[in-house]
Amino acid sequence: MSSEDAKQPPPTEPTTAKHAVEQFDHEFQRYTTKQTGKSARAVAMARAELAKYNALMFKDKKLEEAGVKKGRLSKEQRAAYEKHVEDLEKALDTFHKSVAGYNRTKAILSFVLLVAFALMMFFQPWAKHFDNNDYEKYAAMEEEPVETVDETVEAVVLSDEL
Repeated sequence: MSSEDAKQPPPTEPTTAKHAVEQFDHEFQRYTTKQTGKSARAVAMARAELAKYNALMFKDKKLEEAGVKKGRLSKEQRAAYEKHVEDLEKALDTFHKSVAGYNRTKAILSFVLLVAFALMMFFQPWAKHFDNNDYEKYAAMEEEPVETVDETVEAVVLSDEL
């Protein structure tokens, strides 16, 4: 959390749907790890286009309420814009869900691996391979005198002298 986020006072205006969506988008962007440069740019472009079409429809609605005929959208244009807005909202929603699914899957896999590691450390299945039941045999072998290479060379030299 940055110092700027900590200094911002809570909004004094009541929470509206638009404000809630913007706040969700801001939080979602902070915690999204899947966003590469291309996907972040595509999402930003989709949001900008969505804002543009929402502004055009808002302007048309205000002109309609004021009773102004000039500058209004035709019914076909308005229907096309509404369909485009709906498609953009569905695309952004699909993107949000796919990133959330990716993050959820990553969290589940991380938890499973953590549990598997903890179980392995507790049970230590490799320990049976390091148990040496024949240690007494090895210890007895070490106590026996072992002929070294130097002793062998000295024996060969002595035998040559004879």
